[in-house]
Amino acid sequence: MRPRRKAYDKKALVNMLMACSEIIEAYPEIQELDLNPVIVHHEGLSIVDARIILKPKAAQA
Repeated sequence: MRPRRKAYDKKALVNMLMACSEIIEAYPEIQELDLNPVIVHHEGLSIVDARIILKPKAAQA
């Protein structure tokens, strides 16, 4: 029988997704939000690289 592995921090992942949703909702000028990779640990998570692309000025009006 294999030893039981410790669970990953699903709550941290849900919190990060909710925060991303709130940011996108608060800033409609954001066209893309790219987080790559997101590494979920047993406690917390790490975002290695993040990129935000804004909509062109004409599309924001």
